[in-house]
Amino acid sequence: MKNKPYDLYELPQIYDLKDMILQKKKANPDKIAFSFSKVKNIVSKTYADVFDDVCSLGTWLNSNGFHRKHIAIIGENSYEWLVAFFAITCGGNVAVPIDKELPENEIARLIDKADIDVMFYSKSYREPVSNAVKILKKQISIYCMSDMQEYIDIGKEDIRLGKNSFLEYKIDRKQLCCIMFTSGTSGSSKGVMLSHENIAEDINSSCKLFVLEGNTIAVLPFHHAFGLIVAVFMVFNYGYTVYINRSLKTIQRDLQMAKPQTMFLVPLFVETFHKQIWMNAKKEGKEK
Repeated sequence: MKNKPYDLYELPQIYDLKDMILQKKKANPDKIAFSFSKVKNIVSKTYADVFDDVCSLGTWLNSNGFHRKHIAIIGENSYEWLVAFFAITCGGNVAVPIDKELPENEIARLIDKADIDVMFYSKSYREPVSNAVKILKKQISIYCMSDMQEYIDIGKEDIRLGKNSFLEYKIDRKQLCCIMFTSGTSGSSKGVMLSHENIAEDINSSCKLFVLEGNTIAVLPFHHAFGLIVAVFMVFNYGYTVYINRSLKTIQRDLQMAKPQTMFLVPLFVETFHKQIWMNAKKEGKEK
């Protein structure tokens, strides 16, 4: 007897990322979209907060003449990283996530290969980013994500003054949205070009195939397609909270704080967690 095909789960379809964040803002403006630890506090951002921050940063980008540019993002997982990605892609620019663990010469190679004009970087990666730019001897505008609230505030004021170019921008689904680099296991990293349609349909299809029933914690690095599109964007589209883990060094604490119903992982992470559990069990004499 043949297995019957599974029923697909129903969720409102999204046209592009801008449509997704607008849909969620309208449906659940006060629901928590993202949570993360800051010093000893938990910071929460609602769907309305996300929409406003993205529109403000996108307006700031436009006001600085950044339109149809290739803009890199490099740093650990963070709320600012996600706001940067949304603001870049929803305003006519192309996002280029880069692995923060790469050596300076490889970062420089990818910057050159992707024709980067602008970079957002985490404060802790200021030195490798600066050195990579020096290697290229190329004029690239670099901005620290620690200063993002300043850029958002400027963008908010621009919107108040009637600068609506970002808000009114219509996305062409066939246009390039982002360039994601492969891990390079079979040679040097290769850029994979994803359109707005590619990403929207990945989110739509993931939501049809998998039903989510609770909050999650984002552990996988955002510069990987699965770690970003499924582990973050699909959850966002489902309307559940994503707790952002910045580093595996704090995963135990973050798991206790987030209490996730679901985690999206790859085998290496599962193996690491398994080893850690047994290591702690042996230390405490609780193997049995």
